[in-house]
Amino acid sequence: MSIDSLPPFAQKVINKLRRFEECTSDNQGADIGRQWFDLLTMLGLLSRVQRSPALWEITQQGEDLLEALHGEQPLTDSLKFEFLHPLTEERRTVSLTKAEVSGGMEDTLYEKLVAQFCQCESVGETNVVDCNCDEYGHDFELVSAV
Repeated sequence: MSIDSLPPFAQKVINKLRRFEECTSDNQGADIGRQWFDLLTMLGLLSRVQRSPALWEITQQGEDLLEALHGEQPLTDSLKFEFLHPLTEERRTVSLTKAEVSGGMEDTLYEKLVAQFCQCESVGETNVVDCNCDEYGHDFELVSAV
């Protein structure tokens, strides 16, 4: 079965299922979005195994679909970049859409990186943020595009 021969919506469904599998294989939370969890569940590709905290797993039907497509490269709307902090050896992965890449990659990459760990809050009436998240973020070095 060739994913390229499928309609665009079917390709998107398969890509979201692949993304779910990729995220759960390394015990990380899946970032496919709540509406995609619901849709993949309605299609019988995922099943909700726990309500709180929410936990899903791939059904046999979902596994069969992925197995039928095994070996094909996933179509992706985004690129992944892995960062490593040289002092703490902390690793972070940032995803960018093709539009974000074409619009100015470096600034967007670091903004997304900083957003992953920065939890600064506004201070006082001026809403001035007093933190050093940007400085810490720029200490990271881009080590690979995943």
